[in-house]
Amino acid sequence: MASAEPSPRPGGPSTVLRLVAALCVFLLTAGLFFGGAAPIAVGLFKPPWDKLAHVLTFAVMGVAFGLASGARGWRVPAVVLGGALAVGAMDELHQLWLPGRDAGLDDFAADAAGGLLGALLLTGTYRWLDRQRGAESGGRQSSESRPVNAAHEANAVNAANENNKPSERRKTRKAAAS
Repeated sequence: MASAEPSPRPGGPSTVLRLVAALCVFLLTAGLFFGGAAPIAVGLFKPPWDKLAHVLTFAVMGVAFGLASGARGWRVPAVVLGGALAVGAMDELHQLWLPGRDAGLDDFAADAAGGLLGALLLTGTYRWLDRQRGAESGGRQSSESRPVNAAHEANAVNAANENNKPSERRKTRKAAAS
């Protein structure tokens, strides 16, 4: 069995998890469009259970969008909600041409509520994981769980090292000796 690869971004999901999440997005979207076009989909869920099905489906889809993107910070709710709303809008437009199906703003609102729920769940999970990583390292964040600012810190260190190269010091000494 292959081991999980390290996260491409500090504190973000592994590459394997991102691929699985992308597959989930694809399968859920295909299920909505192809399954929704089947005659059995007409009246499959009776009100108010149809709205609950929308909320749950789009919460899962939103979380999958967020995990697949590898987004962190403020981008998580944007990606989760944006992905859920985009698929929800396409689904409602698709239903305009399906016999026995109705596109409605109430369904789209339930899709949006599901996307919001997914954004809250994923953001909360990331925050909880970050706190757990901080507690495990004695209150200090490990280099793997540092926020994106770690990249800025690394750039500052590299810039400082660039200025301290031996060749630069020799040039400085020669110029001072002249």
